[in-house]
Amino acid sequence: MTRVTTPNSPAFVPPVDRIAVFDNDGTLWYEQPVVQLAQIMQRWEEMAQQNPALRDQQPWKAAVAKDWTWFRTAITKHYGGDDSDMPTLSKGLIFDFQVRRVW
Repeated sequence: MTRVTTPNSPAFVPPVDRIAVFDNDGTLWYEQPVVQLAQIMQRWEEMAQQNPALRDQQPWKAAVAKDWTWFRTAITKHYGGDDSDMPTLSKGLIFDFQVRRVW
């Protein structure tokens, strides 16, 4: 790192041209999966309050019920090679992006 931050170094990169890169290594509070899941569940619960039709559909149903077991099971299955619940989780994320018009 010092070779790109030391003036007169052949590899020096001016601060204005530097890019910060963060990975999900758990060193930042927001990089904690449990915290991220809690934030997602809170958002899905808010969405279900605004649109009651979502309350009977996963993943909103689990968020409203605060059913951590459903999420834990889906993630455990995923890490075990079973992605059968991933479309359901993805549906909630994609729907949220569409509602917020992020794309």
